[in-house]
Amino acid sequence: MTLAAHLAAGLNLFALSPLLPLAIEEYGISHWAAGMLVSLPMLVAAGIGIPGGILIARIGVKRAYMWAWVAMALLALAPVVPNFWVLLALRLAYGVGLAFVVVATGPLVMQWFKPKEMLVINSLNTAILSAGVAVSLAGAVPLADLLGWKMTLTVFSSVGIIGTVLWPLAPKDGQNGTDQAKGISIREVLRVLRGRAVVLLVAADAGIFIQYTALTTWLPTFYGEERGISPQEAGFITSILPFIGIFAVLAGGAVPLLFESYRSAFQRFGGLGDFLFSYRGVMAFSGVLAIVGGLGTFLLGNLLGIYVSVVVLGIGSWFYVPALLTIPMRLEGATPERVAAVWGSYMTFSGLGMFIFPILVDVTMAVEPFKIDIPDSVLDDLKARLERTRWPDELPGVGWEYGSNMDYIKELVEYWKNDFNWRKQEELINSFSHFKAPVDGRQVHFIHEKGKGPNPLPLIITHGWPGTFFEMHKVIPLLSDPAAHGGDPADAFDVVAPSMPGYGFSDAAQERGLDVLAVGDVMAKLMHEQLGYDRFGAQGGDWGASVTARLGHSHSDHCIGIHTTSVTRPTPYMGPDAGLRPQRLPGRIVRLDRRKYRTWSDCHGDVESKFTKDELLTTVTIYWVTQSINSSTRLYYETLRKPWDFSQGERINVPVGVAVFPAEISRAPREWAERSYNVQQWTVMPSGGHFAALEEPELLVEDVRNHFRSLR
Repeated sequence: MTLAAHLAAGLNLFALSPLLPLAIEEYGISHWAAGMLVSLPMLVAAGIGIPGGILIARIGVKRAYMWAWVAMALLALAPVVPNFWVLLALRLAYGVGLAFVVVATGPLVMQWFKPKEMLVINSLNTAILSAGVAVSLAGAVPLADLLGWKMTLTVFSSVGIIGTVLWPLAPKDGQNGTDQAKGISIREVLRVLRGRAVVLLVAADAGIFIQYTALTTWLPTFYGEERGISPQEAGFITSILPFIGIFAVLAGGAVPLLFESYRSAFQRFGGLGDFLFSYRGVMAFSGVLAIVGGLGTFLLGNLLGIYVSVVVLGIGSWFYVPALLTIPMRLEGATPERVAAVWGSYMTFSGLGMFIFPILVDVTMAVEPFKIDIPDSVLDDLKARLERTRWPDELPGVGWEYGSNMDYIKELVEYWKNDFNWRKQEELINSFSHFKAPVDGRQVHFIHEKGKGPNPLPLIITHGWPGTFFEMHKVIPLLSDPAAHGGDPADAFDVVAPSMPGYGFSDAAQERGLDVLAVGDVMAKLMHEQLGYDRFGAQGGDWGASVTARLGHSHSDHCIGIHTTSVTRPTPYMGPDAGLRPQRLPGRIVRLDRRKYRTWSDCHGDVESKFTKDELLTTVTIYWVTQSINSSTRLYYETLRKPWDFSQGERINVPVGVAVFPAEISRAPREWAERSYNVQQWTVMPSGGHFAALEEPELLVEDVRNHFRSLR
């Protein structure tokens, strides 16, 4: 039953770690809040640690274990919890159970087993706990795929349910040769904990377990977000830690026993042999391995290095545990009550660190998942404003000659009011992986879809005006998962589709000077500093073409090549509306936006031959709900103030691919473009216009693949 209790504790200790991305997505919580699901139980266990040792000495092991079983079984209720806070409460209950299992086991072992058996039993208990952690880390994601992530927690809690039922049948205190609990005073506890040996043991345990908890909590998420490793493989890699721990714990228990049996054989090494194969040597060896392995898990980027580092870390994190648990039992004057106090101190100080550090990891994980969820009040307000639209007059029969065709605009607004389903479009948008990251003091929103192929190339694709990141929703799947769309997986890209500052869900500048060159610098920092890409490509049109050109020109140490649909010159295209003052009403926005999609596309006057009403209105709605139409058009004014002109001989030297769409609003001949660009690929398209990613996604993607194929 004690082995089963440690299995139950192990199964639920880090079971949530591989599932944190699912919890983050379902509850819309931050990394910080998600880390609480793993680390807050440690705080509860820490709070119970030393007081729990005193309490257990008074109430007895039998009752303490019963409380532990019930507390750990409560996680079986996970599928019916309505929100994050209830799940957190169940995790807190688990923390109580974990503390009582750990602290009560020490006196139990001293009461039930002979001195020579204690090291073996401590090794077995720890090994089975490690096995539980390994099973949960490796099996959490596959089980979640089958049953759902909450039901997976119920499965891992089943041992707790069984223990709750069977533990009352276990012998009472005093049976099997055990003594009744005698109790221990607080003064005696403090005297025990002030001992030099105990202080060193507590410090060593806290140091290793703080690192172990932080890494086990966040390695699956880190490997998924930063290394592009699938959730299944990330969970498997992390499960190696406790899996190796099973054997490391058994070896850690066997080494001192073997040394005792063959002490004479090690006498040739003198004092060095006594140290290396003693409890002190075991502790020191573990510390060195834990430090080396821990650094490698984060710093090494290749899979072989990651696997080796995780194995080394696993050995270092578990090899010392049998010695740690057994040494207090061999100290002078050791009693079950004193051992409970020492083991409680392990839980208190290690638990505090295990609570704090997984949360502090969030400080270094500046990239936060983001989910678009527009409040109903905003949508209701939009509909009410549309109802009150005051329409301007129009000369009869002029169509689009004087600007927007009022009949069509009224039809579109009527659809927007009564038939357009933002929640459906929101669901489509949220099917991609959204994030926000701080760059130069402002939050930048972006989609980040990992490529599915042997060696995906990072690629940032930047929209223009009056577009948004939504403009890229057709090309992202084609670029990131070519095999699923009839392509070669070797052409896969890690796709980053940002909202430029002042557009959509990215923060607007609060100061003057954010021109297109500054936006390019922001995107370079996003790719290199926040996402960690040393090599990446860039693609864009309209303003995105200028941002892309800036990346190829000023950040060629990381940007290996660019692809663009506009090479008129480094000075970005201004367009006929550059001087408009951007204070607009919903009807004004839809008129301006739709006119651009009609006149700048290859639609031959029929805008809905290239774009659906839903596509048009999703873009307009993004501008409205984010209140970004004003900040987006400021980019024209800021860039006009500081034109970007190359000096003589200055050019973009990285390889450049150009897709020339026949209805693009401004097309330069290749001879002119080559004065400023190192043009390596020039493709004249059979159809398409300014909004190529929406109009002709297949043509654009194939040209991007062809250009970057030789640059991988």
